[in-house]
Amino acid sequence: MTNAESPAASELQNQFALAVERFEAGDVSGAQAMLEEMLTKVPDHPQILNYLAVTAHLSGDRARAQTLLTRTVEIAPDFFDAWNNLGLVTFEQDNPEAAAKAFQHACNLAPDAADPIINLGHALHAAEQCHDAVDAYRKGLAMQPNHPTAWAAMCRALLLEGQWADAADAADRQLALQPGHTVALALKSVALQEMGAQDALKKLVDFDRLIQRFEIDVPAGYPDLATFNQALTDYCQQHRSLKYAPSDKATEFGSQTNNLAKESDSPVVDLLAAIGQCADRYRALCPITKDHPFLSQRPDTWEYDIWATVLESGGHQQSHIHRIGWLSGVYYAKKPDVITSDATSTDKAGWIEFGQPTFFPKSKAASITQCYPPIEGCLYLFPSYFYHRTIPFFSETPRISFAFDLRDRPITRQVPFIDYVDG
Repeated sequence: MTNAESPAASELQNQFALAVERFEAGDVSGAQAMLEEMLTKVPDHPQILNYLAVTAHLSGDRARAQTLLTRTVEIAPDFFDAWNNLGLVTFEQDNPEAAAKAFQHACNLAPDAADPIINLGHALHAAEQCHDAVDAYRKGLAMQPNHPTAWAAMCRALLLEGQWADAADAADRQLALQPGHTVALALKSVALQEMGAQDALKKLVDFDRLIQRFEIDVPAGYPDLATFNQALTDYCQQHRSLKYAPSDKATEFGSQTNNLAKESDSPVVDLLAAIGQCADRYRALCPITKDHPFLSQRPDTWEYDIWATVLESGGHQQSHIHRIGWLSGVYYAKKPDVITSDATSTDKAGWIEFGQPTFFPKSKAASITQCYPPIEGCLYLFPSYFYHRTIPFFSETPRISFAFDLRDRPITRQVPFIDYVDG
């Protein structure tokens, strides 16, 4: 009897199959416990190490996941899944160079597989090796032209390379697969601007038509908007999630809360009701238009994300988009006196500006921008793909606003652990 046919080996195989079954049924902790026990008996078993790394990652222990996967590929250098998982984990830990090396190993082991070469493109992109990233994307998309996110990723890499027409084509390929794709629309606007395609850009980024301002009605239970705004201001400034200059947000010299949409018994509930009324008015003002890439994709139902931003003196938000939304907006609860609300003023400090993209080093075109004043008790609604920023202001009084997204579904990651596409 060979070792592979021994009762001990057969029992181990059965235990591993049961652990996989638990994992696939959603019992990650149960699978992890079984795998940990098996590892004490066979510490160098590559499949156990790989699966245990996945459970460790899902449990939040990224460092251990990376350690386990590193050990796996040392033991089994031809193990494709382990190399690909190692790339995914190291990419998520902001180490794109190491991720690229792991993905390259995976590509060498499976040269006809699209996912690892596209993952390699993501890693090279993040490492600012955009020329090589574009090559990787092209190879991967030749194998899988219907990949759900890679066209938009390649579009951004092409913009960084200054290849405007090719970037516009890549955006169109993403939009053909996913009409209304927020990031693709944003990136296409950059390409059109650099190409000098003014008519197409005007249609896509139509400030006058697609940005609308509304004054909300006084919510029930409040004597006036000033009282309501004070309640909002007090609530967000005391909120446990308020964090100064979060590293993953566009806020500078200011603080931001987490998503407040699910919190009950707060003035945010009343604000969301007011936003819903304004959204209905927006839809009436901007009806479905079949030949417009934004208006033709209006969702039937909404989900909300909403968060508060408290900007201090010098505070601003860098140019960004709201990549998971369809329609976005901002409501102003408190405005320092130094920020004017006079739409005719030449002093734009503290205003919201639309039209200035994020930085692309080879960009030469002058951006067409438009500014709007913050007005307490009012909100603006605009397409989520519109680039926007806050112009810095200086005041001892904070500027407090609530930004929000209206979206038709929760965002999901199309590739495990990787969601690199941004604006």
